[in-house]
Amino acid sequence: MERTQEAALLYKRGVAQKVLLTNDGGKAGWSRKEQRNPPYVELARRELVAQGVPDGAIEVLSPESSGTIVEARIAGEKAAERRWESLLIVTSAYHTRRALWTFEHVFAENGVDTKIGIVAARTGQLTPLALYWWLRRSGWRDVGGEYVKSVFYYMIY
Repeated sequence: MERTQEAALLYKRGVAQKVLLTNDGGKAGWSRKEQRNPPYVELARRELVAQGVPDGAIEVLSPESSGTIVEARIAGEKAAERRWESLLIVTSAYHTRRALWTFEHVFAENGVDTKIGIVAARTGQLTPLALYWWLRRSGWRDVGGEYVKSVFYYMIY
């Protein structure tokens, strides 16, 4: 939700011409209204439209991605194919360091000449505030898990 709202804000400010969504295949909880578990990517698209982003300015990248490294590879292929000058990643604050490192690493490795920027979505709605993450179980899961993932990424990739 926070990432989606930040992306919509950047689009409305004219910082981005298009909003790209990745799809991890995850689904939200049961929706009584819809009688199904809607995919997160579908909910993100709906939220973007509700925030004023035209549906035609939203693109879901495929195939499904199973993590940051796969997202970087998919985005890198699109960036090279479409000759994008720049790409702005919107992610959670605790994820910015690894996300930027991963995208830069994958783009450089594949000769993709696209400038990469990163924006941390505002915290406090679903993600704990930076000063208080350690007071919540979800903070330990998200932030603590990010440290483990970072070590893994730096060693493997």
